[in-house]
Amino acid sequence: MKIFLLGPCYPYRGGISDTNEELAETLRLQGHTIEMINFKMLYPTILFPGKTQYQTTIKKDLNFSNQRLINSINLLSWNKVVKKINSSDIDLLISSHWTTSISICMTYINERISKKIKKIGLIHNAYPHENSLFSSFFLKRYLRSLNEYVTFSKVVKEHIEKNSPKIIGKTFFLPVPNKFGNSIKPIVAKKKLELCPKTKYLMF
Repeated sequence: MKIFLLGPCYPYRGGISDTNEELAETLRLQGHTIEMINFKMLYPTILFPGKTQYQTTIKKDLNFSNQRLINSINLLSWNKVVKKINSSDIDLLISSHWTTSISICMTYINERISKKIKKIGLIHNAYPHENSLFSSFFLKRYLRSLNEYVTFSKVVKEHIEKNSPKIIGKTFFLPVPNKFGNSIKPIVAKKKLELCPKTKYLMF
C-alpha cells in the first residue's frame, strides 16, 4: 500500500513525534511505501510553553520521506497538502489527533481529500489538557472526517464513544519506543539502579 502519515515527526520531539516515526518505520519494513507529511511550523514560538519544540540532542537519518509542508496556522499550506495528497494516488492517510488547535488543520485536510482514500485517525487524547467549550465540537468534526480511528487507551475510546458513538474505532496497546531499548526483568533493573531487590516500587 501507499500510505501517507499526517502529523509531527523528527525534528520535532515528544511522544506524538516518536509514535509517528515508529509507525512509519514499522509500515515501511512491512513493505508499504511511506511518506510523512510533517509540520514546517507546529506551534508559534510565542505560544509554546517549553524551551524548544525540536529534538536537539540526536540527529536522525530517517528511512522514509519526511516532508515538512504544514503550517498549523496557515490555510494556504493546508490547501497545498490537500492538492499533494489528491495527486499522489495513495491508499491510506493516517492523521494524528492530540489537541484541538491542531485538529482543525487535520479535519480541514481530511474533509477535502478524495473519498477513495481511506482515512484513519490516531487519537492520543480525546480532549486536550487545556480543555475548552469548543473541544467537543472540534473532536466531533475530526471524527466525522475519518473512516476509522485508533486509540491507545480505553478511557480515550470511552470519551469518543460518548461524543460520536457511530464512528468505528479500536484500542491498541501503545508499544514502548525502540529508543528506550528492550525491556529487562525488574530484579535486573533494581540491581543496576542499586535499589533493594525486595522492595516494590511504583513508577509515575
